Amino acid sequence: NEKALAEMAKLQSELSEERADVWYTEGWLNAKLGNYPEAEQALQKSLSLQPTPDTVVLLFATQNSMGKADAALASLEGWVQKFPENIGLIAAPPEGLAGRFVSRLPSTAGSFASAVS
Repeated sequence: NEKALAEMAKLQSELSEERADVWYTEGWLNAKLGNYPEAEQALQKSLSLQPTPDTVVLLFATQNSMGKADAALASLEGWVQKFPENIGLIAAPPEGLAGRFVSRLPSTAGSFASAVS
């Protein structure tokens, strides 16, 4: 809710350094409230500080909710390029955007594409 967002902003201003977990929580709260542009910014900041699968999946969902399918797919592609060992963490039914993403993977990821189709 809005009170939680205000608390997050206060916490962020009181910290001596930026923390990925605080940015992630702010992004999650904004996404839950439908404040997608704010959520996207906070999640991108969190990823820049400490990349995690949870953050990239939430960023994907946020961008998708904003109608930014290409940006959502680019977020997943960027994750797989940086962390190919974690490709299984973003598996989703093939009929969704993640399925479109899987179809764009290089042939070396064929086993992953087979696993989700």
